Amino acid sequence: MGSASLSTGGRTVEARDTEKRHRRILQRLPVVAAWLTVGLGVLLYLGFGLDTVAVMPGNAFVYLDDTAKLYFAPGFEPREGVRLARASEAHELGYLPDKKSRDAGAFMEEGPSLSGFLLRRIGILKPRRSRWNDDGTWNEWQ
Repeated sequence: MGSASLSTGGRTVEARDTEKRHRRILQRLPVVAAWLTVGLGVLLYLGFGLDTVAVMPGNAFVYLDDTAKLYFAPGFEPREGVRLARASEAHELGYLPDKKSRDAGAFMEEGPSLSGFLLRRIGILKPRRSRWNDDGTWNEWQ
């Protein structure tokens, strides 16, 4: 037994029901779009309150004090008895960060908020200049 459709005026009942459903969906579309926009706006707003932190990369240059087994940020190193090395070497040797350098925030920097990160990824915001260059040298930070 096949499915029977009533035909009135050249259109089937099924076709009219489908048209009604499509009209209802199209009528609701602006409301759904408005709620989605509000939801995304709220998430973006909340994301500005979630900050990130960037830590010093392993290729960054630091000063090592082999006697005290400490590493220093540029500008905090003692005048004598230190050598220039990469942060990864300091970590491999188990050296600790100098207290003054660490307390000044030399080995980390504030990253973008979660929303800022997203806006940078999609190209709306320009990336901020990092404290460290790709080659491990430091930019002015103090």
